[in-house]
Amino acid sequence: MITSVGMWGVSKGYSPLAPYYRVPVLVLVGAVTDRPVAVDGAVVVRPMLTLTATFDHRYADGMHAARFADAVRSFLSDPATFAESATD
Repeated sequence: MITSVGMWGVSKGYSPLAPYYRVPVLVLVGAVTDRPVAVDGAVVVRPMLTLTATFDHRYADGMHAARFADAVRSFLSDPATFAESATD
């Protein structure tokens, strides 16, 4: 289940699992805010958002959830590296 808490101006949200959800993963998308980040050794301001996920360990082992989170972080950090080239 994916929900946007950002539409209410919330930058980070956390959600517990409840039995009536019947979903193994909850993802909360926070508000986009300007934050300082390092780019090529310089501090610049970029629009950023926070994704928060809650995994039900009855369905997903913590190691797999961590690998999934790392893959999402890698993709969102530099999506161009995952794009197919125009000549393929």
